[in-house]
Amino acid sequence: MLKNNLTALVTTVAFVCLLSLFCVFSEGFSAIMPFVLIIVFSICSAVAEKEYVVLSGAVCTFLSYLICRDEVIVYTAIISALAGLVVGIMMKRESSLMTLTVASATGFAVLYAVYILILARMTGYSSLNEIFDALTKAMVTTMSAVDKKMAETVPSLMKNFRDLFPSVVMISSVTMGYITVFVTGKILSLVNRRVAVDVGFSKFKADTLTIVIFVISMAVTIFAGYGKTGIIAENIYLVLSFILQMCGLSLLDWFLKNRKKMNVFLRILIIFALNAIPLVSVMFVMAAILDARRDFRRLNPIE
Repeated sequence: MLKNNLTALVTTVAFVCLLSLFCVFSEGFSAIMPFVLIIVFSICSAVAEKEYVVLSGAVCTFLSYLICRDEVIVYTAIISALAGLVVGIMMKRESSLMTLTVASATGFAVLYAVYILILARMTGYSSLNEIFDALTKAMVTTMSAVDKKMAETVPSLMKNFRDLFPSVVMISSVTMGYITVFVTGKILSLVNRRVAVDVGFSKFKADTLTIVIFVISMAVTIFAGYGKTGIIAENIYLVLSFILQMCGLSLLDWFLKNRKKMNVFLRILIIFALNAIPLVSVMFVMAAILDARRDFRRLNPIE
């Protein structure tokens, strides 16, 4: 066990140092560093004891700062190590795929929030609203030179985007969270490490609490108007709609895989094609709600 712990520690530190060097010579690589780091720390956590994961996170954070001299990299290393620690531990236990994805997504959401705060400080703005106001003014000025009528629509469009920006961040976090979990699980399987959670897309299933919050947020969105309460409810509704849609698509993937014996490429093609149709997307949400109660796939409910 000590050998595995030390191997995981040394490999993680060496890999993170290599990633930091890539970031020094290629700024574009920094964009995918959070994704890669959470995978690296998740694998480390899955094969080593948590004390060694914490130690590797501390060493990686220190060395990353020495290499890059960039506080963004430091925050990325710290948060990625914590998120990876949680994901790796949960992969060794009987956790649901949804819970595992939410844990991973939380790491990405925290990272995005930190990046926004750093961006606001670097640009001299005190809040996200000020950043959006500056972007709106810049876009109006640019569009006015091209089409004045189109420029008049920019403030209302930017206001809607600003109000719904939290849901954009959370949906992005959930997407990246599952991709991270999927890649981590597949890598661990390739190196013959036991993974207690099946990371296949066909294993997504909603729980009763998610559905209740979804229904409440939808009702509040409809009846509360466009005040602060309505905006908060709409953000929650959009995020949960996306999650339920994923669960509905997961049910379709399971059906095509187990009942129709379709290969993965054909399943992906069908899922993407159907997901592009708005009415069908609503049907996937309804299917997820029905599956949560009927359990068509005989999965353990997340209660």
